[in-house]
Formats: sequence, C-alpha cells, structure tokens
Amino acid sequence: MVARLEEQDAAWSNWFVQQEVEPICITYEALSDNPLVVSEVVLAALGLDPAIAKTATPRTAKLADSQSREWAERFREELINSISST
Repeated sequence: MVARLEEQDAAWSNWFVQQEVEPICITYEALSDNPLVVSEVVLAALGLDPAIAKTATPRTAKLADSQSREWAERFREELINSISST
C-alpha cells in the first residue's frame, strides 16, 4: 500500500511539473486543526480576498476514531517495512 501511495504522489508531482503549476500542499492535520486559516491560504493563492474565509463556517469535523488509528498504525508499519527492505 505504501508503494502505491508513493507512486501516486510521484505521478501528481510529475503532472504539476508538466503543467508548470506550483501546488499548494495542505495536510489533513492543518486543515482539520484550522480550516479557516487554510482557506485563507488557498484564497490568496487563487488571487482572491483571503478575508472571505472569515465568513465561512466549517461544516465538517475531524475524523479520528479507533478505525482511523488502526489504519495509521498499519500505514506506519508498512512504511517502516518498505524502507527497511530497500
């Protein structure tokens, strides 16, 4: 699974280079911790008024339960295994 995610990440990176686009990298943690600040960054990058973000009300909540913790642990284990096997 880790190798597949790494391949997809590399494919996106290549696409951005080919399109001559500088992507905005947003982590899930940053978005879930402070969605309004991230919205301001995105709006500014699009050439729009970042103050618009202050009028928004986030309608989602951070998803964190035992299933997501188990998935994260599995991902970490697979990542460690893929690194140690190379």
